[in-house]
Amino acid sequence: KTSPFHGGNTGSIPVGVILRRSFYQMLCLIKASFALFTAFFAQSIMIVQKSLKMLCHTGKEGMGTMRRNGSERVTGNEGGTSQLCYFTSSSLLEDGRTLIFIREQEGQPNLFAADLVSGEERQLTQNCEGILKSYVYFDGRAYTGFGKASVSVDTKRGMIYYIQGSDLCCVDHWGKQRRLARLPRGQVTAFTHVSADGTKICVPTTDAAALECREGEYFVDNKPNYDIDERVRREHLHSYLRVYDTVTGRIIFRCAQKGTEEAEKTGLAMRCGSRTVILSSTTASIKMGFLMSEG
Repeated sequence: KTSPFHGGNTGSIPVGVILRRSFYQMLCLIKASFALFTAFFAQSIMIVQKSLKMLCHTGKEGMGTMRRNGSERVTGNEGGTSQLCYFTSSSLLEDGRTLIFIREQEGQPNLFAADLVSGEERQLTQNCEGILKSYVYFDGRAYTGFGKASVSVDTKRGMIYYIQGSDLCCVDHWGKQRRLARLPRGQVTAFTHVSADGTKICVPTTDAAALECREGEYFVDNKPNYDIDERVRREHLHSYLRVYDTVTGRIIFRCAQKGTEEAEKTGLAMRCGSRTVILSSTTASIKMGFLMSEG
């Protein structure tokens, strides 16, 4: 019937009041404990992040010192602009420390490799012919220059594939280069795609007329003022698919597709030797995987 919460008076306080006061004090204690835990956890995360950044970005003057919106520079600052490979390819090797990127200086893009631990950078290609005209770099040079969207990285073996002019090329992450194959004239390229086992490289192309500017046509901010897909259908332009052996450069698979309204409705119909292959959106990956493994 008496309570220490009553300030020393001996009068009685209802049990309900005592319980409410005790519950309120318990809530305050829980809130204070939670606030302390949150602050401690956040501080711990910050310490871990700083430690990791110091570990990964030491060894090169200027690296790890530029911060913008919480991000940190991982490549050197030698002028020009740096970018990752196009989103169809990974830019980080399987070792987790070698970054493959494109640096463009004075209009000349080239491949580089950066060691994220030591900070060392290596230039892998020596392009001095500008940017190749291709998808999605429509205002580049025809059959000349480095294909910025063409890079495909074999992350397990450290091999990087790309198109230089009309050549399908390969360079390892130490800079050893070789030419695999010569692509046909009269066609423009886009991306390349290396197989998971590193033995095959797939190169899609289309008739060059798809990207040719005609009277009244032009590119604004690297975008055409005409409909490329509509031109392909109207003029029945062809798209091509070639798969090359990454060791010998030999073509092991090829096919062509004429751009028509009917082909667009039914799927991708390609004549491959004595077979006609229909690739729909649901079966394309399965059938193409079978054809590539079959050679």
